[in-house]
This record gives sequence, C-alpha cells and structure tokens, in this order.
Amino acid sequence: MGRAEWIKFFACFFDKEAEADSIFDVIKTNYESLKALTSDVVSRPKILINMPFKEQWHMPGGLSYSAHLIEDAGGYYPWDTLQKINSTPIDWELVYQKAYDSDYWINTGSYTSYEEVRKALPDMDLFEAFKNKKAFNNNARMNGFGGNDYWESGLFYVDDLLADLIVIFHPEILPNTALNYYKPLADE
Repeated sequence: MGRAEWIKFFACFFDKEAEADSIFDVIKTNYESLKALTSDVVSRPKILINMPFKEQWHMPGGLSYSAHLIEDAGGYYPWDTLQKINSTPIDWELVYQKAYDSDYWINTGSYTSYEEVRKALPDMDLFEAFKNKKAFNNNARMNGFGGNDYWESGLFYVDDLLADLIVIFHPEILPNTALNYYKPLADE
C-alpha cells in the first residue's frame, strides 16, 4: 500500500489532495477486501519468485512488497524470514534446496514460454512449479517498445496485483476473475 500512497505526495504539487485521497481510499478498500478473502486459507502454496542470474537468485527480503503481496494472496514465501526490504543474492543450490517443491513460480524474467526457459536454464526442470507448468510472468501488459505496465500502473494499483496473485494461488476464491498483469508461461 505504501507505493500506492505516493499519489498523495504528488497530489500536493497539483492541488489535488482530495482527489488523491479518494483514489487511494478505493485502492486501499479493495486491497483490504481481497486480503480478507485469504485470511482463513489453510493451504498456503509455496511460491518461488524471480529468475536466476549468473548462478544466483536475487530473493526479495521478507519485508519487501513482493513478500507482502505473496502473503496477502494466501501464499507462503520461503524467504519471509529475511528481515529486510531489499533483495539478497542466494546461490542457485540453496534456492533449489529450499524451493524445489514450490507450487508456483512467479516473475519469470523476460521469458514467455517453458521452451525458452528450458533452453536457457535446463535445470529449471528440477523445480516442481516448472515441471507442473505452474509458472506465471508479470508481463501480460507489454507495449510495443518493451515497456511493462506491471512496473508502471501495477505498482500503483496494488489491489489488481493482489487479485492476480489470488487468482493464481487460489483460483477458487476468485473464480470468474481474469488476470490483469500476469499470464502463464506459454506451453510448448
């Protein structure tokens, strides 16, 4: 919610505080309503996030917005005990040891298909989420220049991001809701 709250700061420069408060209140109400839908889920799927780079994974800290979104969507993030906001580089083998049995894999970098991932990183076949075709990327809204709206409006409309993750992790909670910022990796 902190990222969405920036609208209040910028509104001060344009004498639009009341409008900004109203927009923020809608986002906050939506987010809290969605979060409440997952508060009683018993089964919290394990979530792997991001993509390895040069044999290391940069895992967001347990205090990061990514970790909070996963938790609020009813998921379990194995690095939630890292008491920091920023990412920590972790060796590939340690990530595998802790997350080989992840139920879902999100934010798969620039890859759009399982075949692309397999060609670049054949070891991803060792991860359950990859084998079970439960990988999703946050690139559903790309423009013609390669810009990704996840990094633009998605970080403001955190309620929509949360809805996407709930649909992925617990489709039974929001059965008729389409994904907005995420899409599954394409099958071969």
